[in-house]
Amino acid sequence: MQTSKRILPYLGELFLLVLPFFLFSSHWISSDEGHVLNDAWQMWNGQRMYVDFYQQVPPGAAVFVLSFWKLFGHASYFIAKIASIIFWIVSAYGIAQIVKHLKGGLLATFLAALVWMVANVFYPLINYNNYSSFAAIWATYFFLRALETQRPSFCFWSGVLTGTATFFLHTKGLVLAGGLFFWFFLGRRNANPQKARLFDLCLAGFLLPLVPLGIFWNA
Repeated sequence: MQTSKRILPYLGELFLLVLPFFLFSSHWISSDEGHVLNDAWQMWNGQRMYVDFYQQVPPGAAVFVLSFWKLFGHASYFIAKIASIIFWIVSAYGIAQIVKHLKGGLLATFLAALVWMVANVFYPLINYNNYSSFAAIWATYFFLRALETQRPSFCFWSGVLTGTATFFLHTKGLVLAGGLFFWFFLGRRNANPQKARLFDLCLAGFLLPLVPLGIFWNA
């Protein structure tokens, strides 16, 4: 009986690891996926977003796909799809960690990750919403850890991932940043030196992923 209890969590993790590859073994390429893939393809061929071609969202999703194409030296839909599935799996793991941190039991943790995976199957896989959710989930996790421990590193990484979410999708990232900075701003207003320092670290982390926007995309 004890052996079964020890094995059960590993079986659940294995199931959640394999499930996305089954769910996305075959699906139609949506127009949203086409936008991201086209942007990455244009950049693969030496063009610059906002300079040589226009897009209404930040460049994060195209840069993500482009990075994996350059890593493997080949531009293909398969590479973009596998990279996106991996991001999706790590997002579900982040959901599980948040539930676990909030003292959720084993079943609640498993169901939260499962619901996240199944719900997202109806959305485009290669998409800025998928990528920004990954960053937002982990930003939330590190923020919760920062609330609990007041560790500077957790605040910094929460800021970095919030900035990364903004780099993928500005609307989602800025809403997340608004809530995050409001909490730290209260610490500054109340003259709390510890919160003021954490705010500075979070702000520095937030700006770090956004620096390329000013350096490489200033038309």
